[in-house]
Amino acid sequence: MFWSFTFLLVCLYAPLISTYREDLDPTTVISNGRIVGVNLPSRRGRIFSAYRGIPYAKPPIGHLRFKEPQEADKWNHTFFATKDAPKCAQKNYLFGEQKVEGSEDCLYINVYTPLLEVQNVSKEELLPVMVFIHWGGFFSGYSGSEYLGPEYIMDKDVILVTFNYRLGVLGNHKKRFL
Repeated sequence: MFWSFTFLLVCLYAPLISTYREDLDPTTVISNGRIVGVNLPSRRGRIFSAYRGIPYAKPPIGHLRFKEPQEADKWNHTFFATKDAPKCAQKNYLFGEQKVEGSEDCLYINVYTPLLEVQNVSKEELLPVMVFIHWGGFFSGYSGSEYLGPEYIMDKDVILVTFNYRLGVLGNHKKRFL
């Protein structure tokens, strides 16, 4: 009897809970479709929107492996940009790592923006955009928040963009290796 009552309560309140959560999640529409991100606190407690793991190119696998990046396909569903994408395939020689880690499907971008309504920034006011290109000498590195969290920068009125790019033999300097 108890479980039946609990199940009934969950069924009755589930639509309210999901609606409430959707209202809290930052949502935007770009040319590829609708994106839902997450709100996070900065170092000093200022809330900002994070859109992580948005594909900016088709996965460079199979016949696209050694080709120039191709524009990402549009999606006809809501894209949940709530977690970091995988790092690009790499062997980190700096720290003596002998194994290859990461994925070839790694061409993703992260966008962090202040909550405009909360921070008293009008939608007409343009904010500076900071594009951060991770270090690593074109053979290692990663733009994920576990290494390069946006918490310090998002204390300011700035839009932060980070992205992964192909590394080593699969990356920009592939002609050197082939």
